[in-house]
Amino acid sequence: MLTRIFCGGKGAKTEIYYRQLINATSTEVTRQIRGFLGAGAIQKGMHGSLNMDERGGLLKRMPVTGRLFMINSAGISGLPPFCGFVSEFLIYFAAIKLLISHTEILFIAALTVLIILSLTGGFAAAAFTKTAGAVFLGEPRSEIAKNAQEVPFSMRFIPMLL
Repeated sequence: MLTRIFCGGKGAKTEIYYRQLINATSTEVTRQIRGFLGAGAIQKGMHGSLNMDERGGLLKRMPVTGRLFMINSAGISGLPPFCGFVSEFLIYFAAIKLLISHTEILFIAALTVLIILSLTGGFAAAAFTKTAGAVFLGEPRSEIAKNAQEVPFSMRFIPMLL
């Protein structure tokens, strides 16, 4: 209904484009919210410490927060079947479809988009893997990490919903 109002009755193809735009925007907003809520939960569980070098072994002390962080990391990286995958898949699909077009400019643009999107997804997955390993795996590297506690349910509830 909302997309028909925005499209102004311009046809089904235009409505599909607007629906994809709304999907991509809402997916990105929820991913950002979950990321900030996850970081805040880790900070609260470690009693205010922001130093990543002091962390380690938090998965044993904060199991729900750790699992939510890892699920969110996979979604941000665009891995299937998480929320970021659909939006990125549609961009990949459109770029691959443009690769077989007969114009040289569209071919170069599509190839550039594919390379940039692949590199971005790979770098995001590598960065979140490093972060999850440094923060949640291994042994605690400080007294603050040894005394870390799971955050209250009220701080875990919203990330679970999103």
